[in-house]
Amino acid sequence: SPSFERCKPAQDFGVDDKFRDDAKVIARDVARIYAGHEHVDQLRLEMAAVLRGYARRHPELGYTQGMCFLALVTCSKGKDLAEQLFEDYMTSLKLLWSPDFPLIQQGIPLLPGLLDKADMQLSYHLFHTLGLNLTAVLPTAWLSMFGKWLPFQQLLEIVPFLAASGLPGFLAATIVILTSFRSDLLDHQSVEDVLIFIAALRKSPAPANLMFLCRQILPGVREEVRNRFLAKNVRLNA
Repeated sequence: SPSFERCKPAQDFGVDDKFRDDAKVIARDVARIYAGHEHVDQLRLEMAAVLRGYARRHPELGYTQGMCFLALVTCSKGKDLAEQLFEDYMTSLKLLWSPDFPLIQQGIPLLPGLLDKADMQLSYHLFHTLGLNLTAVLPTAWLSMFGKWLPFQQLLEIVPFLAASGLPGFLAATIVILTSFRSDLLDHQSVEDVLIFIAALRKSPAPANLMFLCRQILPGVREEVRNRFLAKNVRLNA
């Protein structure tokens, strides 16, 4: 799966140079997401404008690959709303694209245990039998807000949920999507085959009742995340 890159921090060189660097990556990314999708094609210029505007106003963060999926969602809501909606979502989602990707760093150690509770057989197959390394799959999914895993229509549905629910929402969505494809994943007998399958998830039909299932398991995931963080703090303070 393709890696995601961060443009150089503004303090490393001039702000204007940083913006030019951001603008080049924005142009490249906007041109290639959901390639050939007619509705997305109509929004590409507006997406680029929203992303450049944000990078100009927030040079400390600028642009990181994956933000283009969020811009697509906000631009689909109408030109008059897109820029402010992008700013509002970024307030909730800033940790996703901040340096060192803290939301992903928090999520990687939590997911195996949560998936184990949701589907022990699938969890054992992926993490024990095959030795799947989540760093090979989670950044691509999360930084794209699951745009790399889901068709365009489902991206529109899931982004508000993720912005409102934060880390538990990302974990819940990951569990729902993986368990929805459990039969396919269990059929693969090598980690290489699993990675190829996951990289092509967007070509498969979206999971049925995706948002209903995400909302259904969210309270339990949120409670489990809370308990894990409380336990970690107790160990650190012991």
